[in-house]
Amino acid sequence: MMSYSKSGDLLRFSPGAAKAMKEYFGVGRHDREDNRVEQGGWIAGFYESRYPRPVRAIVTDFIPAPGCRGTPAYLHWPEEENIRLQREFFRIRDEEVPEELRADFKRLGWVHSHPNGLGVFVSGTDLENILDHFNSPDQFSVILNPHTQVWKVFLGPEAKETAGLMLAGPEEAERTGTAVKKAEEKTAERLRYEKRIKRQRARRRRKRARRRR
Repeated sequence: MMSYSKSGDLLRFSPGAAKAMKEYFGVGRHDREDNRVEQGGWIAGFYESRYPRPVRAIVTDFIPAPGCRGTPAYLHWPEEENIRLQREFFRIRDEEVPEELRADFKRLGWVHSHPNGLGVFVSGTDLENILDHFNSPDQFSVILNPHTQVWKVFLGPEAKETAGLMLAGPEEAERTGTAVKKAEEKTAERLRYEKRIKRQRARRRRKRARRRR
């Protein structure tokens, strides 16, 4: 599963994190009652690069938030659940992450569902939660519909849509890895094109300036 962006930003899910998240939200399941209401959780892992450079990160852990109370169109995120999630984040860091990597283990953002026929977009309530709790320019917001299996990634307090990649196993990792490489090549090609256009425009401006003299 992959979504695309021209910015160079990218959020990747490790196979384990992708599997845990899909199972919790019941992705592709139409026989579960719990995934017919909105659900949520945190994502944690490691940054490969951070703002102001393109923001790239790998999600290694999905931390579910069962204390959130959802309806088919709304998710209430109580503060006590944030406290519990914070404790669970530190537990994972201290007990499961190798000691030499603990300082780099970060809360990357959050994820929640828009179930049934609800579209995958940042609602007004979602944006309030982003501004209150995930307002760093390099924190991600993931929204998915478990029934249509559509998902999108948004970045920073402006919630700009960006690229996401879920690795579900060795075969898919190989396919989507190729897709990421192609996306990176397209981004590099676009940047080279923009630089070439800028140089051409600069030359034209210099020529016009010389003619005026």
